[in-house]
Amino acid sequence: MAAPEIAKKNPARQQYSDLELDRDFLEDIDDSRHWTESRLLGWFVLVSSGWLASLFPSVGWMSDICASLTQQFIIAYTLLFALSLFKKRAILASLCALAIAINLFSLAPYLPTAKALASATANSATVLHANAAGFNSKNLELVETLAASGADIIGVCELTPDLDKLLKSRLKDYPYVFSQPHKEDNFGLGIYSKLPLKDLRLLIPENDPEIPPSIIGEVVTRRGSFNLVYVHTRPPLGSQWAEQRDRQLDYLADLTGSAGASLDRPWLLAGDLNATPFNPAFARLLEKGGFVDSNKKFGLTNTWPAGFMPPQLPLDHILAGDSKTASLIIKGLKTLDLPGSDHKGLFANIELNK
Repeated sequence: MAAPEIAKKNPARQQYSDLELDRDFLEDIDDSRHWTESRLLGWFVLVSSGWLASLFPSVGWMSDICASLTQQFIIAYTLLFALSLFKKRAILASLCALAIAINLFSLAPYLPTAKALASATANSATVLHANAAGFNSKNLELVETLAASGADIIGVCELTPDLDKLLKSRLKDYPYVFSQPHKEDNFGLGIYSKLPLKDLRLLIPENDPEIPPSIIGEVVTRRGSFNLVYVHTRPPLGSQWAEQRDRQLDYLADLTGSAGASLDRPWLLAGDLNATPFNPAFARLLEKGGFVDSNKKFGLTNTWPAGFMPPQLPLDHILAGDSKTASLIIKGLKTLDLPGSDHKGLFANIELNK
């Protein structure tokens, strides 16, 4: 039986086949490169659309949201700048560098100019604001953290009936209490104080029942008294709630501005304002209410979300304003970890000078 013939490869045909494979491989690489660059350009357009919208925050709800993302735009443009250099796209890298420079200029006023927390003096008091988070499953640890802070005044928002009961039973050194816990929503508020409180009441704007109530009253210190407003505005989750937040901040600006002109007590405003220093409503609160932005003294205090997850926004604030005869100064400000909460707390050292 004859042995089977072994088919011989044609050298010319094999060379042609190899060239075809090489050409297809190079075409795939080229297509992948163009696709990657297209994605890079797409991300640049997306980030730039948000940034350009942020330059006109009064136009609408989404523009107002974008106005809060100055820090995030810097991070996004920095990543795009690095990728553009890697892909050797000089024009795109230059545009990213320009956007970074402009956003850094916007952040320049918020570079820290003072220590995070100054030493206490005979004229000073301490204030702690804590968004407890209505879903908190670590209320006992949270209360222990608040007690360990030693703050003279503790303000708690998203206060539930269970947490309020626990705070009243555990904070033995805080005899002055005014609380309005909520079970059905996240707008319960409470003030727990070592310092005497006078005339505390709920502040409810007339003819605007959609705005959550605040707490307003007088705090008595060894050096004198100051007015306290404790606030939790609605988060801007949609245009309707964003408008309600802005109306509440405008109402507080008018209240503290007009009342501050006639009273001999300075104002302290604290709480979760759900607004960053870049929001127009926050700017109006500072201007009309006569408050000093603590972020321009101690740097941006990012309080939400807790931990290191983005977007890291300064939504919680402690603000002070002067009166005709007395000056209330925030001497120190720092964030505080709150067990079980999605917010960080704010701890401030305040000083009353007459």
